[in-house]
Amino acid sequence: MMAFRYLILAIACLLCLASAVPPKPVEPAAATKPSSEPTQINMGDFPVSEYESIPIRDRWPTDGATIVGQVFLRTVGGDVRKGAGELVMVTPVTSYSRRFVLALTYSDNPAYIVRLGNVMRQVTEKMEPWTNIVQADGDGKYSFRGIPNGEWYLISNLTWLVAGELQGGFIVVRVSVDGKKEYTVQITR
Repeated sequence: MMAFRYLILAIACLLCLASAVPPKPVEPAAATKPSSEPTQINMGDFPVSEYESIPIRDRWPTDGATIVGQVFLRTVGGDVRKGAGELVMVTPVTSYSRRFVLALTYSDNPAYIVRLGNVMRQVTEKMEPWTNIVQADGDGKYSFRGIPNGEWYLISNLTWLVAGELQGGFIVVRVSVDGKKEYTVQITR
């Protein structure tokens, strides 16, 4: 539960940072186009029956799969930004988590991120029993152990400012695990 508080705190910090960034100027031609961004974020009903077939985190096998890797992004200039100290989430792929991922990665518009922040807490609380969160080390490296067989999302957030403009964002990687193997998955795009 403490990790979820840290995730919410990290998202809240991102929202504050994003709202402090001045919006990009809109070109006159673009201003006449209708906005494709949603006016609200609708996660729909939580699919209880879909989650019933997935073991909750407290019942994950101790000898399940291991996922290790690193969180990083490349800047426009080619530098590598490591996810030092960033939170990394592993959650099963379901219809609900797919909508969650779409909402996270839909837009970097600060107004949209603020709307996203308004639903984030309720969404993560519903997914919490099936989700694990760890904090990456100083090099952005992370490790999950005991992951059950299936399809999983690895989610992290890595942002920085360049000349007052927010760079980076949420990073989502999908991985399939089977058996007691160790999987190396870099969280990047």
